[in-house]
Amino acid sequence: MPPTRRIVSPLFVLLALLIPLTVHAMEARPEGPLFEAAANGRTATVKELLAQSFAVNERDKNGRTALMWAAKGGHSKSVLALLAAGAEVNAKANDGRTALRWAAKGGHSESVRALLAAGAEVNAKANDGRTALMWAAKGGHSESVRALLALLAAGAEVNAKANDGRTALMVEGGHPETVRVLLEAGADVNAKAKDGNTALMWAAGEGHAEAVEVLLDNGADIYTKTDSGKTFLMAASGKGLTDFVKTLIAKGLEVNAKSEHGMTALMEAAGNGHTATVETLLDAGADVNAKGKDGVTALVRAAIDGHTNTMEILIASGADVDAKFTLTDPEDKKAKVLTALIWSAYVGKTEAMELLITNGADVNAKVEAKGEDRGVTALLIAALLGNTRIVKKLIASRWVDLNAKEGAGRTALIRAAGRGHTDTVKALLEAAADLNVKDKEGKTALMYAKNKSHTEIVQLLKGAGAKE
Repeated sequence: MPPTRRIVSPLFVLLALLIPLTVHAMEARPEGPLFEAAANGRTATVKELLAQSFAVNERDKNGRTALMWAAKGGHSKSVLALLAAGAEVNAKANDGRTALRWAAKGGHSESVRALLAAGAEVNAKANDGRTALMWAAKGGHSESVRALLALLAAGAEVNAKANDGRTALMVEGGHPETVRVLLEAGADVNAKAKDGNTALMWAAGEGHAEAVEVLLDNGADIYTKTDSGKTFLMAASGKGLTDFVKTLIAKGLEVNAKSEHGMTALMEAAGNGHTATVETLLDAGADVNAKGKDGVTALVRAAIDGHTNTMEILIASGADVDAKFTLTDPEDKKAKVLTALIWSAYVGKTEAMELLITNGADVNAKVEAKGEDRGVTALLIAALLGNTRIVKKLIASRWVDLNAKEGAGRTALIRAAGRGHTDTVKALLEAAADLNVKDKEGKTALMYAKNKSHTEIVQLLKGAGAKE
């Protein structure tokens, strides 16, 4: 975000916090001759280094041993060489993980068997409480299943729980064969994690339809709820598992049930753009204007990510295009009340905005908040961002207030001029926006343009009659 102190709205800070980010931790790399040789499966080199008095149980900065590195890479020959040289089979790294856990995670069944034969503790837990069985379950490919079977044969506790209460059946990666193996070994199909989630809820929440089917065939409870009140119908709807949604509705699950946050199955489906699921829920009587605790509706959820096809269906079913919802900044706890149109303007969802405007959304709806965000409209946001297409669309609606002011007294023209958006300035001038209006600091659009050295805009404003 450009470091503009006066023009940029504080709400952008909040929006940045709300945009989901995926942070990938950098995977540690082996450092040192023995670790590198083990990690790359260079067994001959491993033996040579050991013969040169390299310590077989030496640890790197993360507490990992050469055996762990070899197991992680699935290099069974290196694993055997290290074990023969006296490698500690149950040594734990700083995070509590053992060589067996690394081999299991990669589905390296030969290494798993070698470690077990050497006395690896099959139910050892890492600091997070996870066991090797849990990691093998997560893999899902054929080698992972073989590793899984080897661990179970060695006495792995199929219902062991990690610190969060999840079992191997809950952490599995959506692979039906893995689910079957675990169930045949006695996995509790309805065990609950600390948050009340079950394997069925996890599988549905990840969109693993085949795994869901296997769980249902083995007695998974469709009426289960998490501690926050989320139902299986909500989880299935959120991933667009329409066939399951139809089945659940037919079995009498309440289509308008709400979680403790006020979320419904329709909101879950709409938020992820699953139009077929949305249609199914609406046909079953889902309340199109139900609100969450923050006022969010299914339409707002769809608008947040710009799912215009879903939005069209909801609007056709009577969704309130001007429904208001509240965003609360997690840092300063200040609340801001918005509409779907205003939100779409902030995040630049042009097509969603056009759809809302076409369907009668209030183009002059204002942000309800304290400070500079107070009174912000879609036009003010579009002008700030230089979204000329939307500015023109709003102007074409005939009802838009060209000279609306936000909390600091700035108009759309002042905002566009200050940010150097020439085409947006032209559009506002053509629509006869007030040239000489002043903000609370007594500054006009011309003053902002001159201060930022936006020469072309300065000439445009002067040519249109702006006063010095």
